Amino acid sequence: MKKNRVLKFASLLFMSVFVLTMLGMTTATAATSVAPKEKPYIGYSKFDTGGIGYKEFGDLRGAIYGAMKEAGAEAYPLDYIASKTGLSKSKVADRINRMVNKEYLAPLMSINVNDAKFFPYYVYYAAIKLKPGTTAAEKEAFTKKIRDNKIFCTSYETNGDFDYWAGYHVDSWESWYKNERPILEDDAVESYILLPASAQIRHGMSNAYAVPEEAMMCDVAYPSNFDALPAVTNGKMTSEDVKIIKAWNKKLPLEKQFNWKKIAKISGKSEKDLISLLGALRDSKILLGPFWAFNWKALGVDRHFFFVQLKNATTDSRRVDMVYDFARANDFNLVYYHSDSLIKFTLIAPEGLADINQCRKKIKSICGNDLVHIYEADEVQQMRWWTRLWYPEKFNMPGGVYLYKD
Repeated sequence: MKKNRVLKFASLLFMSVFVLTMLGMTTATAATSVAPKEKPYIGYSKFDTGGIGYKEFGDLRGAIYGAMKEAGAEAYPLDYIASKTGLSKSKVADRINRMVNKEYLAPLMSINVNDAKFFPYYVYYAAIKLKPGTTAAEKEAFTKKIRDNKIFCTSYETNGDFDYWAGYHVDSWESWYKNERPILEDDAVESYILLPASAQIRHGMSNAYAVPEEAMMCDVAYPSNFDALPAVTNGKMTSEDVKIIKAWNKKLPLEKQFNWKKIAKISGKSEKDLISLLGALRDSKILLGPFWAFNWKALGVDRHFFFVQLKNATTDSRRVDMVYDFARANDFNLVYYHSDSLIKFTLIAPEGLADINQCRKKIKSICGNDLVHIYEADEVQQMRWWTRLWYPEKFNMPGGVYLYKD
């Protein structure tokens, strides 16, 4: 009896701690100030993370984005880029401003949700199939639900075996049931497959910190492929642009990442503090970026999705080997692993920068006899990427924002 009472007490104590912890996670709000009528983010509070949290990330990103908006290319390390490319500073500045103003690319700094301890969410995607006979108007209406609903983040409309690959963040099954389920079970939807992101290896050519064997942590995945950009984009990008992209679009030494003097002057923060903050965010592995993310539709580059289904009997050790192999497969500019799903891998390859047929062969080679099926689809449009809006009327504006309080 005494033993049973002890076990019961221990169980109650555990549940109490769990409930209090979850309450603390789901009611925490932003450490930064918010507009009077703006609903605050959930979960963006500084927990015991060694002094680095969402406030610090927001402070640095705000300073850099603000300087880029006001000063354009002058916020970049023009001397450094010129020395690496052999171009003049004025030429580098002109080409950067042109690429941004033409909406071919946008600077991106985001949270690496794998490592941000203050980010109490699970990253989910859903591969969605609409019912046969769905009209163009009905699909457009459903697209707008995903595009304009702030519970969604990185999302794509596609054409093929699935009609969408929609991303969102959830802190519990209950919040998914309340917020995402009603949309995923829209009258137009025939079926969906939930894809929790067990390992986010690469997104948009940026490698996550967790990629194996000392792969480039913040660098773009396949810089050599950029040589094809002038041909693939029909001249929208030039060989000069490629040189500039290769020079800056990677993890640079702290002092050479930006024109800190210009950013400090515009933001009112000291150069020393800004550089120190970037270093701390890198060391804590919270930061993804900074780098240029590409607006592939504006560049006229098509991207192809692969959704890989494996045999149920495939062992975890075998799938981990596949994770490593896909991490080394640089032709995929997105690599996600979903351990708890019918589909185990989501992969994206840009046509022209990668050979789609060779990518398909590579998947079959990596998966071998464990492969059941490769579902495929072509990108129609990208609606968000980690709070960046990509549609023309709102290009490069902050947008999709995780979860809001009711």
